Amino acid sequence: MTAYSKLNGTYCSAHPWLIGEVLKGEWSFDGVVISDWGGVNSVAAAARAGLDLEMPGPPDYFGEHLLEAVEAVEHLDDKALRVLRLARRTGALRGAPGPESSANEASDQRPVRRLGHESLVLLRNSGALPLAAEKLRSIAVIGPNAARTQIQGGGLARVNAPYAVSVLDGIRAAVAPDTEVVHAEGCSIDRFTRPLGRAEMRTPEGLPGARLDYLQGAERTLVRSETVDTTELTWIGGPLEEVPLHETSLRCSFTWSPASSGTYTLGLVAAGRDTVTIDGEVLLDSADAAPGGSHFFGRSTQELRRPLDVTAGREYAVVIDLETRTEKSATVGVRVGALPPRPRGSSRRR
Repeated sequence: MTAYSKLNGTYCSAHPWLIGEVLKGEWSFDGVVISDWGGVNSVAAAARAGLDLEMPGPPDYFGEHLLEAVEAVEHLDDKALRVLRLARRTGALRGAPGPESSANEASDQRPVRRLGHESLVLLRNSGALPLAAEKLRSIAVIGPNAARTQIQGGGLARVNAPYAVSVLDGIRAAVAPDTEVVHAEGCSIDRFTRPLGRAEMRTPEGLPGARLDYLQGAERTLVRSETVDTTELTWIGGPLEEVPLHETSLRCSFTWSPASSGTYTLGLVAAGRDTVTIDGEVLLDSADAAPGGSHFFGRSTQELRRPLDVTAGREYAVVIDLETRTEKSATVGVRVGALPPRPRGSSRRR
């Protein structure tokens, strides 16, 4: 996979020395060279350099554009051969892959936990570690990511884990029951509003999370429903295999109970046409957002924000409607978040 950046002034996805001379020549790589998602900036230059496949599809530069430039592009047979070779090696020529599956057995957890432990690096220890759990009376945990620990990256660096333990919960579980553990956010490092999580939402049926309905056609006929744990949702390609992309729409419904009273900041980022309705009033509409956002592989709007005065403990009925789009990008996504009111004297990253 080629990088987004330039090397000596040339984009890596169109770099003949990097791809052709080093990777395919000196290193004899006979596999497929793909771009990072949205990381192509040219047609002929990238193809001549040795890029075999633009990701994701439908392509912005290859595809029909590559056919139009075919007279100026060499080695098309080699590109096709590399894709076919990859399909043969992975078994794709023998039929479609099976459904996705997951594993959460103790035999799977143990090596993953061991690898996690071994990956930690202690930079300095002045003698304070290890802590004697039986002697601790109180622990102060400071930082915004203690309670909502970032266990993964974004985009394709993230999978739906069966569970996650925050730093704060892990510390509480490790110390004695009579040890006091207090937490302070300290500051905000959020560039965008925070997506709502499972603990903050209830489905219309009263279950933790939000109900996501997959709908078809102008009549919005229900195809199926599922429960999701976040208000940040992404699909590469159509959300439904059995329904064409241009006929698909989605609705995410839940009740939200804010933890504190005051003025929250609501935010919406969209790849598609999205609206956010709270208690029957449309508060955010992606049609009002500026283009050119960085989410969803660069195919999103910029974040649209709006203040909302709320009361702690009250239940607010939230509906997020998403209409898919049919232009060149098949990436569909929505990100709805909320920032709580800041305590006096605290700081927020700008």
